[in-house]
Amino acid sequence: NYIYLGKMEENLCKKAVFSMDVEDWFHLEYINDYEHSSEMSMKDGIQKYLNLLSKYDIRANFFIVGNFVQYCPEEIQSIIEAHHEIGLHSFNHERPITLSEKSFLDDLKLNIQALENLGITPKGYRAPCFALGNSFLNLLARDFKQLIFDSSFINQKEHPLYTPINLDKLEFVKREEGIFERNGFLEFEVSTIKFFKFNIPISGGGYIRILPWFVYKFLLKKYLNTGKFYTFYIHPFELSIKKISLPKEVSILNRFRFHYNRKKTYKRIEKTICLLKRYGYSFHTFSELTT
Repeated sequence: NYIYLGKMEENLCKKAVFSMDVEDWFHLEYINDYEHSSEMSMKDGIQKYLNLLSKYDIRANFFIVGNFVQYCPEEIQSIIEAHHEIGLHSFNHERPITLSEKSFLDDLKLNIQALENLGITPKGYRAPCFALGNSFLNLLARDFKQLIFDSSFINQKEHPLYTPINLDKLEFVKREEGIFERNGFLEFEVSTIKFFKFNIPISGGGYIRILPWFVYKFLLKKYLNTGKFYTFYIHPFELSIKKISLPKEVSILNRFRFHYNRKKTYKRIEKTICLLKRYGYSFHTFSELTT
């Protein structure tokens, strides 16, 4: 139903964006409802990611939780010095769909202020748990003129925390596969691939840890063969080497989600980068793709 912009030849350019949602382990939806200690941090994962990006000369996007800024000033300075792009990931890491419109706007303004206090002018946003929905995406695109993109759209209805976005209804047009535009504001889709009747994310996060590598690699190669725009995301805790005692109320399933294969994350990201290079992908920031 979308209108294509540009010629087909222009859409064959293989582009990828790497990103990190900068938050701590206790910001996770399945942890922050329980009593926990915020004294222990897993922010060391930020530096590991920066080292990996530097190794392959990749500029990336870092979406930062506003109330976490004060706890990682050195890491944020390293992000700035490496010329990465910094964006918004809410102030309190609350899913937008759980908030009123006023609370969402207040949270967003606090997030902007926290970054502007560091001399950063954020241009983009990603919702916690991709839980943005149509109404709040409409607010971002319409009312925040400094913001020129969002990356909260993921086509996976099975996940209980994700929130569908109907870009057709919001009158976005397809610039190319995975990139949509309305009045100069761009929406970047988080990459998934159809496998039988399910859409499986092959864009990092918990999926790069929990899926067996041969399965993840098979699905990723299948996706890369299409030449579609690709985006990757990860969290600091997934790269951290520190051990954390989760609140006792956290379920066995969520404990598994949190701990499983964290030691393998770094190598799997590196393998993903090498696959992208082998398939002829170039690396960009989101803002670079808005022009």
